Amino acid sequence: MTDKATHLRRLPLGIYIHVPFCLSKCGYCGFYSIPLREEALAEYTKAIESQILNQSFVPREIGDFDVNRYFVDSIFLGGGTPSLLSSESMQRILGAVDSVFCIDKDAEITVESNPGSLSLEKLMAYKSAGINRISIGIQSLDDSELLQIGRIHDVDTALKTVEASRKAGFDNLNLDLIFSLPNQTLKRWEKNLKAAINLSPEHLSIYGLQLEEGTEFFERFKNGEFDETSDELDRQMYHQTCDMLKDSGFAHYEISNWSKPRYECRHNLKYWQFIDYLGIGPSAASFLNGFRFEVVSSLTDFMLAHKINRDVYRPDEIYTNIFSEVHQNTLKDSAGEFAFTALRTVDGISFDKFKSEFGVDFMKFYESEKSELEDYIELGYLNIDENGIRLTRSGIDISNSIMSLFV
Repeated sequence: MTDKATHLRRLPLGIYIHVPFCLSKCGYCGFYSIPLREEALAEYTKAIESQILNQSFVPREIGDFDVNRYFVDSIFLGGGTPSLLSSESMQRILGAVDSVFCIDKDAEITVESNPGSLSLEKLMAYKSAGINRISIGIQSLDDSELLQIGRIHDVDTALKTVEASRKAGFDNLNLDLIFSLPNQTLKRWEKNLKAAINLSPEHLSIYGLQLEEGTEFFERFKNGEFDETSDELDRQMYHQTCDMLKDSGFAHYEISNWSKPRYECRHNLKYWQFIDYLGIGPSAASFLNGFRFEVVSSLTDFMLAHKINRDVYRPDEIYTNIFSEVHQNTLKDSAGEFAFTALRTVDGISFDKFKSEFGVDFMKFYESEKSELEDYIELGYLNIDENGIRLTRSGIDISNSIMSLFV
């Protein structure tokens, strides 16, 4: 790892590594994940090492990818359940990244986890490997709700995982929570939130339940097993969250994220600030030099592409490309992505940054949307000044409609 003085001319880069294994699939989850097979963990680690060490990061359409153009200031292992990886596998993967990339000595390195998947011993080994941020998928601090949504941990296990993380020396913890669960009341959500605040995390990621097509929850909803939370109650829960966290010293820096001062998730900020990031592993997405692309959402195909166990994984097929989607942004694409991702943040769209990025004034570029933007401003959903444009508190409630102007 190096300090910033050695890479002043390099561009910042975030690296996302997808670990698809789970002990069981949560009914609401729409991310790519597969049931855990112990033998597959070692094979997966070899395949990830292969992708990194062989620098097979980008599809042919993009051309050469020069790692020396970048310094890595954030690494995020997401899933799935990355904390199922052994400390040895974690060390090998991070060691491979370090051997190829210039990693900033102050880089934020996050591992997502589920309660119960992290022992004190593993946490200490993770910290020794360079991990400095733990994200714990608690989702609820109510045992009946955890059972209802198919989580395999209970509240006591969640509390012990937080305690073990602190004992291991982690001073940057994120907790994930979900509101608008089936039959959840405002009072029950308030109790959940109070319990989470009492755990004193540095960061909270809080999302309303999304009924995504293809998930177990979506099918149950279609079959009439439960009703979707009303928009009114959903918004009450959200605004209650905003008020309680503000009173507890958390800054609301992105629609679904709150942090104590200086503990914003630096990796996720890249998604909202139009900064390059590289995805590694099955289903991982990347944004580089105006290109968006994804790795195939298949562990079998991913490992075959990296020549792991060819005799097991469909040896009759030859894979020369592990990327399932490649898209080169047009100017309109990039401007739109810049605008709607920036609107997710408290800072909103900076007129100066927009002009620096695209060489044109924001309001001139979106001349055809000007009347609609002015309507939203007049109705109190957007604030505008000489510096930029941002969502108001009530604007967040209809943010999807506003952001659709830029899609």
